[in-house]
Amino acid sequence: MSKPKNAQPALHKVIMVGSGGVGKSALTLQFMYDEFVEQPALHKVIMVGSGGVGKSALTLQFMYDEFVEDYEPTKADSYRKKVILDGEEVQIDILDTAGQEDYAAIRDNYFRSGEGFLCVFSIEEPENFAATLE
Repeated sequence: MSKPKNAQPALHKVIMVGSGGVGKSALTLQFMYDEFVEQPALHKVIMVGSGGVGKSALTLQFMYDEFVEDYEPTKADSYRKKVILDGEEVQIDILDTAGQEDYAAIRDNYFRSGEGFLCVFSIEEPENFAATLE
């Protein structure tokens, strides 16, 4: 069966669905330009500790080279930064969690996805260290 002379190519629409880091962008570039773009490895780090011990201050210092002295309780903030690790470009995904006990259920849910944990506590308050261990 032959196509009519003035036939237009069929148009197909595709919606890419998936969580971050699964390769939607790489697959799109491969399809559109026939070139594979490998994304840098993604490492998930979770900041852990009681409220007010400095998790957000450390995170913002790392992200922006800026120290923040004002304390505002965090519910959960996520940051992503490209860095060179062992000579390779990687992405660090930092989850700055809430230290308050009110947010324990949310925090515990995040722990399942973490690859690394930075435990932050105040040396002036031993109960902070004990709470971090829990």
